[in-house]
Amino acid sequence: MDDTKKNLAQSVGGSTEAAEQAAPRGRRVSQWEGPNEEFLQMLMNLGISKNAAVKGLFMTDNTSVDAAASWVLDNQHLEDLDEPFKPGKDAPALEAHPFAHTFPLDEKTMKSPYKMVFVVNTELNMGPGKIAAQVGHAAVGLYKELASKPHKYDYMLSQWDDFGGTKIVLKGENSAHLFDLEDLAQKAEMPYYLVHDAGKTQVASGSLTVIGLFGSSSEVGTLTGTLSLL
Repeated sequence: MDDTKKNLAQSVGGSTEAAEQAAPRGRRVSQWEGPNEEFLQMLMNLGISKNAAVKGLFMTDNTSVDAAASWVLDNQHLEDLDEPFKPGKDAPALEAHPFAHTFPLDEKTMKSPYKMVFVVNTELNMGPGKIAAQVGHAAVGLYKELASKPHKYDYMLSQWDDFGGTKIVLKGENSAHLFDLEDLAQKAEMPYYLVHDAGKTQVASGSLTVIGLFGSSSEVGTLTGTLSLL
């Protein structure tokens, strides 16, 4: 593995304990017609070898640069990562979940090993100020939850803070959708925080407004990668 990619892996890579302990998942069957050439070039521009980039695109079905880069960075341990790859029965077992929408892939985002993602209940039709307040509640609540368990989350929090404290706000469908994300977060042992509004303005008391999630960029992406930016 060359020095450029080692540095990239050290700055971007990182999985929560749940991700590291998860059993390998088989790649879903799909028609592979080769890598998306535009995505391939962007990955190579980030310092990822061509062979590793092709594998990342294969394992994530050419869905996005972000998904492929996350797969590569989460699989740095593979001894044959940089060797030529031909799809077939011997394809790697691990796969990042497909992304239906892509996020802006700037240098700051690529270098952030951890991030907070906030999914807003858009069914409530809250105004911009109300949404900002609810996301703020989620951010504070989630941070307090992480800070209350320094033995478990101190390193991840420091890494998150060192790289600018990446925060992304996404559109959720409704309360049921947010509860589904809560269930997935629990199964993945991912830190999360739910906000139920007091009902003083705009929405009924007890309304579920936002769920906040925290984890490695790739792990959180497996739960929220199909959602659109708010």
